[in-house]
Amino acid sequence: MDRTDLEPHAHLLISSYFETAGFCGQFHEEYGLPPTVALRAQHFRAVAQIRVNDDDRFELNPDHAEFGRLEFYDSDLERRLLVRSEAGVAIDRQKLQAEALFNATRYIASEVTLLVYKFHGDGLDLSVAGTCHKGGRRRLEASGVPSFVGTWPYESGAAEPFDQGASDAFERLGELGGAFEQEAE
Repeated sequence: MDRTDLEPHAHLLISSYFETAGFCGQFHEEYGLPPTVALRAQHFRAVAQIRVNDDDRFELNPDHAEFGRLEFYDSDLERRLLVRSEAGVAIDRQKLQAEALFNATRYIASEVTLLVYKFHGDGLDLSVAGTCHKGGRRRLEASGVPSFVGTWPYESGAAEPFDQGASDAFERLGELGGAFEQEAE
């Protein structure tokens, strides 16, 4: 896959990202705290699922949609794609390496291509990787190091991006003097 192949995917993810940034601002305005990292991630994937579902080129995999996973068939590329963050792929890779030390679990290759994204100050990076899964399990993991495809800069005039890795309000509850801190004393 090359940069041209992934152009529509990048635009879909960037528009979902900025819509999520808008949601985060509204949430913070209404409740006085930003949404949690988990809520931001779920909102982003839900918006991306809707955009995939609205595009005739793509067919959303409904088996995973309810659980916040974004997997779809791209009729132009004739491929199934599973979207996952670069951070998620790194976590999977660490688990895979740790498991390899203690047992020789057999992995089975999959026909699904992993579309790995990373948002940063300059735009969106997309990479691709093959996938595999453990025998008897459905969760797909990268079968190797993802190959970088390209960076898509944000469009000028777009809303301010949000930091996906920023800590959420739950890490600061102790600073707020909440009931849990008082009970612990």
